[in-house]
Amino acid sequence: FRGCTGLTQAPALPATTLANGCYSYMFDGCTGITAHDVATLNNSQNTFRNNTSCASLTIHADTPPTIDNNTITGLKADCTIYVPAASVDAYKAKQYWSARAAYIQAKP
Repeated sequence: FRGCTGLTQAPALPATTLANGCYSYMFDGCTGITAHDVATLNNSQNTFRNNTSCASLTIHADTPPTIDNNTITGLKADCTIYVPAASVDAYKAKQYWSARAAYIQAKP
């Protein structure tokens, strides 16, 4: 979906096991998408590069995914990241997720 400026809704991404790099650059430049919902982001990089319209990212993985340092850095600065309630503290403490700790909240 890289460069998908006309896409306004992200497709469901229910995969819980990802090949290395599977979601890399997947939503790079997708400026029209405001919400993302993924099962995990393990082994990904630059997934949300230039994703400046994101209002929310929902991740269903109980264990914070191991991500590259640039997997979520392209999200809009105030994009809320929703995770399982019991995992909020773990996400806030995990490498690279911790940079967005102020925006990590329990899924509604």
